[in-house]
Amino acid sequence: MPQVVAALLIVLLAAFYGRMLPVGSLQHVDEYLTLDRVHSLTIRDDWLTIYSENQPTFKKPPLQYWISALLMERGLDEEVALRAPSYVFGIATLFVVGLLAWLVLPANPWVVPAAILLTASSKRFWESSISALLDSGATFFAAVALAGTLLAVRQPRWWYAVAFACAVGPLQKAPAPLVFSAAAIAAIILTRAWQDEAPKRLAARAFRSRHFLISLGIALLLLLAWPVSLWIYHGSGALEEAYLRQMFGRFAPGADEQTSKRSIYTLLMAGEPFLRIVAVAAAFWLPWRMRRIDLLSFPGLVLLYLIVLLAASGFVSPRYSLLLLPILMASLAAMILVVVPGWRSQIAIIGALSLASLGPFKPASALGLLDEGQTRYIPLLRSVGSTIRPEETLLVCNRSGGERIYSGAVSVYASAGHRIFRIKSAEQLLRLQEEGAIRPPYRSICSIKQFEGLMPVLQGAVVVELQGAFLHWTATGASGVAPEISGGAEEPE
Repeated sequence: MPQVVAALLIVLLAAFYGRMLPVGSLQHVDEYLTLDRVHSLTIRDDWLTIYSENQPTFKKPPLQYWISALLMERGLDEEVALRAPSYVFGIATLFVVGLLAWLVLPANPWVVPAAILLTASSKRFWESSISALLDSGATFFAAVALAGTLLAVRQPRWWYAVAFACAVGPLQKAPAPLVFSAAAIAAIILTRAWQDEAPKRLAARAFRSRHFLISLGIALLLLLAWPVSLWIYHGSGALEEAYLRQMFGRFAPGADEQTSKRSIYTLLMAGEPFLRIVAVAAAFWLPWRMRRIDLLSFPGLVLLYLIVLLAASGFVSPRYSLLLLPILMASLAAMILVVVPGWRSQIAIIGALSLASLGPFKPASALGLLDEGQTRYIPLLRSVGSTIRPEETLLVCNRSGGERIYSGAVSVYASAGHRIFRIKSAEQLLRLQEEGAIRPPYRSICSIKQFEGLMPVLQGAVVVELQGAFLHWTATGASGVAPEISGGAEEPE
């Protein structure tokens, strides 16, 4: 019966959220970066190079971009093609969460539907699963690596699942599966002295197994395939951007501090304190209350995440905490069933935690899918894209105040293959022109305030179209001197 309930719950969730794939529009700035990169694959015959703003980029690995591009080429609606990978990864993660919960508490199979229900109650979980973001897939592969490692101690053939997650996961976003598997292995090995004889023998057999050695070799070969391809195809600069700057530089201490670093509480709770505070406490109590010292990897991974947040000097988003959600919800479900006496009280607590997070079935409006977002700017962008001439340089002003047009949207709808140059002041415009980096004539998108700041140096300026706070304008050139206009950078990925 617990397995039936768990399967039925996942089917209902899959059907409910599957209907949302074509609903509304993309919302997050990084979703439009995904759109830009997927679009680049569909218009260029080069699947080994991802383009952003019509320039090669190596910030993110290509797996989800490849999947969405294939779906788009087969005629799927844009929103559906971009969201479908995250949706599939999200539904698959629910299965893995149930598996993790069962591995924690195999004596009570009701822990499986309980963990799935708690996970499905997370708004952050569905925001990522019904989006064009990469976090849902990253969470899936990390959870598979952890669950596979715990299963491999019982049955060494599961090492192949670990190899798959550790090899393919870094193609999705980051090498998190390696960290999760390594944490589980370290916990098992380092706590052998405190384990019973049976778990010791199982662990020894698992690490001496030929399946472990073969899967390790497979994982290493597959892990090297993409970096080697990048190096051969694009040189060492691609590896430096993809791994040193993007994956390690952001989380390394000592770099320039970001101007508005979020608190550890915000980055860990991600706006879900009712669900996550008790879940974090459950994860740290779990090994001791369950007398399963081998499960130290659960609190260990949470602690490692907190250490990384404290050390990180680059941009870190609350979205990254989604990686921990399977661990937290499996721990929470297990601890409720172990600590709370009586099934009625257990159901009441699980139900209360779920309802405090507004339940597992959240409408599209609650996920922000129906917000107007960037859609109000698309006609203006298409106007630019349909009128820009080959000899014109495309200029885009940085945002001014709270409104902005995302770079990915500009690239897809307005650039028509042109390189995009960002300007934040009249002084910068003149400098770029003098250096030969840009040359007139110009076509541009700016806010009204920014355009007014550029006007003193523009020659032959013509406003083509006004939409809301933004202008589509052209100019034959620029000369003179002007004060700097306000601007800001977009939120990093």
